[in-house]
Amino acid sequence: MTIWLSAGLWAKIEMINETSHLFEIDRARWNAILESLNPLKKMGWEDYGNGNLKLGHEPKDYPLYYHVTLYQPLNIKTIDEVENQSSKAPYLSTRNFYFMSNGLRLFGDLSIYGVIGNSYTKAGQPICLRYGNINEIPYGLPKNSMVIGGVHAANDRVDYLVSHQNGQICQSHGLDAYREVRHWPTIFDLLEESIAEKMTSLDIS
Repeated sequence: MTIWLSAGLWAKIEMINETSHLFEIDRARWNAILESLNPLKKMGWEDYGNGNLKLGHEPKDYPLYYHVTLYQPLNIKTIDEVENQSSKAPYLSTRNFYFMSNGLRLFGDLSIYGVIGNSYTKAGQPICLRYGNINEIPYGLPKNSMVIGGVHAANDRVDYLVSHQNGQICQSHGLDAYREVRHWPTIFDLLEESIAEKMTSLDIS
């Protein structure tokens, strides 16, 4: 028996297949990112379970400082909290990222915001997605784009990291105006580049 599917249903099936394929690509990239951070374990690290990690203990100036903090990934039941706490929906690779880590902190310079809830551990919690999307929205932020993080820039300025519907990540100047200064194709490109830059400057023995 031949089963005929409507064009609309075929389109949905193709979209599901494409989404699944992208997720597998992003998961492989995330695993490679984790591998690139492994040398930090030589400096000291803590595993608090369920994906909550601190890597690269650097106690010389701040006894509790770690270069990298990762948070418990979201799951299919909690991913909607990203939209609930930011009032925006994450798209493509940005959405996939939250299945890998609920935000993160990198080298004291870069943060990816996450969902604040009842999952507090000794690793702490990420900066909340409400910041930059509800509490303090950059002037001129494009509609449907969401602030997903912050990065320290020149002259002690803190810029926003913005995710667009096409999955592209942009670095924008502060609250007064939306001015894009850097771009990355996806959040994983941003992380790969940022980690590579910092890892080359660390003295890991």
